[in-house]
Amino acid sequence: MTSRRRRMNRVEEERAFRDRYVTLQPTLDESAWTLSGRLPGMLGRVVDKAISQKADELRLLPDAEASTRAQRQADALVMMLQDALEHDDCDVDTSRGSGHVTVFVDARSTDPEDVTTGIPFGPNVGPNVLETLMCDGTVRVIGMDDGEPIATSHSTRVIQPAVRDAVLFRDDGCTIDGCASRYRLEPHHIVPWSEGGTHDPSNLTTLCWYHHHVAIHGHGYHIDPDSPPQRRRLTPNNHRGPPP
Repeated sequence: MTSRRRRMNRVEEERAFRDRYVTLQPTLDESAWTLSGRLPGMLGRVVDKAISQKADELRLLPDAEASTRAQRQADALVMMLQDALEHDDCDVDTSRGSGHVTVFVDARSTDPEDVTTGIPFGPNVGPNVLETLMCDGTVRVIGMDDGEPIATSHSTRVIQPAVRDAVLFRDDGCTIDGCASRYRLEPHHIVPWSEGGTHDPSNLTTLCWYHHHVAIHGHGYHIDPDSPPQRRRLTPNNHRGPPP
């Protein structure tokens, strides 16, 4: 009776190890990245197990357009890498947002859904990422017309530390109905800045990383402002395109 698996000899094993690689290839404007790679058997199992376990912790979205398994694995990979970066950089206070970002906006566009934005020496971003930055960090917005700056906002579009701490203490966890996650809790604007929302605690609610970055700023869901403060409901974005 033959073995189910072909036995690997030492030469093949060493070749498989030497052939390992991971590459990341951005588009020209860095608005998207492609990841590819090859790992020897045991290392591949380690990566697969780690990503799969993290993906299993993520909740499904509240309607039929739930994230696919592959999408949840992508979210899990980002979560793991963010944790690793923050763990290694002990000098960074990760509870205070994601730093200062300058975002350039095409001032000639009157439709907020069509705003073209960019970060100097960084990726091209759209309205969803812009809203995320206005939740997470200090942001200065510069209006551009034909390559020339014509208007500059102040740099206070950030939730102040005292307000942030008060909101997190008040809510004591993710406020999405049915969610018990306490992973990377962050304040979120119920009415976004782009729609006239403020940093007042009454316009802020606490969300876990998944609901904040994936459900809302990724898939485009909104908080139902009429839902109870500790049982917030997600509503689909009417401007959202076809499901992925």
